[in-house]
Amino acid sequence: MPKSKRDKKVSLTKVTKKVGLQLKQKFIEDIQKYVGDYNSVESEVLEWFKNYSRQDFARSGTIAEDTLVLNEGPLTQFPGSLEPRLRQLGLPTQLKGGVVSLLQDVTVCTEGKVIMPEQARILRLLGRETSRFTLSVQCRWGKDGNFKIYKEADKDMETENIQEN
Repeated sequence: MPKSKRDKKVSLTKVTKKVGLQLKQKFIEDIQKYVGDYNSVESEVLEWFKNYSRQDFARSGTIAEDTLVLNEGPLTQFPGSLEPRLRQLGLPTQLKGGVVSLLQDVTVCTEGKVIMPEQARILRLLGRETSRFTLSVQCRWGKDGNFKIYKEADKDMETENIQEN
């Protein structure tokens, strides 16, 4: 492929093979459905945002919700070509007969402790979604020109109205 075509920037909406594009589009459609519906009562919209959550992969800096220990032995979920990457992430691995093997028990993360970048990458490789993605409404702009700020205090929503001049 010519270099000029490789450097061309394309919008996410124009890419059909982008990983996760369908999930992102569905997420945007869901929000537009609940927020864009002018017949919805404000409390219903706020309730939808309050209740919306989904599992996600942990990122570095988050607190581990549980302890994960990998036992010594074969890690059959990983192809042999991934063994150098696992070793690079700090796992004591060895390739035995084309199968990735762990040389000793390893604690990937401990409950209540901060997850480091290498630990987050290992959790992602293992397919362990240990975090929860949530949304919180901080403010809104109404059709009537009012700007409303929401403040969370003890999980109750307090509001402050600001009239547009």
